[in-house]
Amino acid sequence: MMMLEDLIAQNPALFKKEYNHFYRRGSYLLHQGEPLQSLFFILKGSGIVGCVDEDGGERVLHYFHRGDCAGKAALYRERGNSPIFEGASIVAMTDCLCYKVPLEECVNYAQQHAGVFRYLMEVLGREVGRLEENLMLLRENKTAAVLCRFFQDNAYDQKGVLALDRWFNYEELSRILGIHSVTISRMVRRLMEEGVVAREPHRFLILRPAALESYAAGKQPLHYL
Repeated sequence: MMMLEDLIAQNPALFKKEYNHFYRRGSYLLHQGEPLQSLFFILKGSGIVGCVDEDGGERVLHYFHRGDCAGKAALYRERGNSPIFEGASIVAMTDCLCYKVPLEECVNYAQQHAGVFRYLMEVLGREVGRLEENLMLLRENKTAAVLCRFFQDNAYDQKGVLALDRWFNYEELSRILGIHSVTISRMVRRLMEEGVVAREPHRFLILRPAALESYAAGKQPLHYL
C-alpha cells in the first residue's frame, strides 16, 4: 500500500496548504451531530471515532493512527445523500497533524487520479478486513491477538525505536477492542514479562517485533491467565 507521505507528495493539488490542520490532544476533529463532510488524512497522532448511545454510554466505533484516514465512513454513502455516522464524533487522543480535505473534492479528484482512488480503496479494504479478522479471532478466543494487532497498528518509528504513544488507559482500550480491562491488564503484563514490550510513562516500546507479529497473527498463544 502506498505510504500517505508519498500520496501527499504526488498530489499537491489535492493536499493544499490551507487544508493542513493541527489538533491538540482531547480536541474534536468532528463533533457528534455534525455532518461528516471531510476526510482527515493523519500525518501524526492517534484518535477515536465514537458516539454516545441512547442510554448515555460511550461507544468506540473505530480508532485511527498515523498514516490512516479518519472519516472514511463517508465514502460508503451514496453521493447526494446524508452521510452515515453523522452521529459520531472524531476525537484526537494525542496531538494530531492532518490534512482535512473536503469529501466531494476528494471524491472528484480520485475519479481522475488512479493513485488516490487506489489509496482510498485500500484504506477501506484494510478496515473491513481487519474488522473481519478481529471478529474471527474473538470468536476463536484468540483475544490476545486482537490486542497485539492494536499495538502493531499504532506503533511507528520514534527516532530509531518502534513505539506507540500511551494515549489510552485500559478502560478506554476496553471500549475500543471489546475486551475486558482486567484481561487487557493481564495480557500487557505478560507481554512485558516476556520482553515483547516495555512500558514507559508516555509510551510502549516494542522490543521484539517478530514475537508481537506471531501473537498478532494468532500463530502463538499468549499465556496470560
